[in-house]
Amino acid sequence: MNIRQQKGFSPLEAILTITVLILASIVGWLYFTNMNKDHSANNSVNTNEASSAGKESPESSINEQSVSDTAEKSKDKTTDWTVYRPKNKAYTIKLADGWTIRPKASVDNDGFYTIGSLALREGTPAKIIGPDTGPARGFDSCANETYFVFDYLDYTFPDKYRDPEAKALKTHSGTRIEKSVNEDKTIYRYVVLGNNEYIHATYQVCPGQPDYSNIVEMVIKSIKMD
Repeated sequence: MNIRQQKGFSPLEAILTITVLILASIVGWLYFTNMNKDHSANNSVNTNEASSAGKESPESSINEQSVSDTAEKSKDKTTDWTVYRPKNKAYTIKLADGWTIRPKASVDNDGFYTIGSLALREGTPAKIIGPDTGPARGFDSCANETYFVFDYLDYTFPDKYRDPEAKALKTHSGTRIEKSVNEDKTIYRYVVLGNNEYIHATYQVCPGQPDYSNIVEMVIKSIKMD
């Protein structure tokens, strides 16, 4: 008698098949997960490279700023100004373009005072007119347009006249300057302290006149004491 062969999977085969399918699913899932991670990492690297390319490094920025500062410091706006040296040759000072000065007649004071405006007129050399033959001129009148008075004295500046609140500055050659300003910012006093000598300069902003203290300070800082 012929027995008909029964078709289908045995329980063992079914288990093996299911196991293979599960393993295949796990392997596939791990593969695609790793692929996504690699893709995300590549995108992150590219983004960082693009961001870095578009930004200056701090060191580069600092170097460029340093070069800019050095170039700015190398510019001396007083380079072409008129150099004034008094008869005693105790100092030199650069006079702003457009200024007019008159030396004082006093034999013990190699100073000068300005006449007229202190406005900077670039390209117009300062004028030095004949010495004052009249009485000594003090710093007491805006009406005479004497806005800047400069005194050179060949002895040590008395301590009793020093302003404890004065601001310390330096000339371009390194000489100490003591700067004082009144509360109204209308009177500026500068004392340039040399060795057993000093310079006392006063600038007054008169009513209705512009404030040229920035130009005055450039002039003061150009002083060289011999």
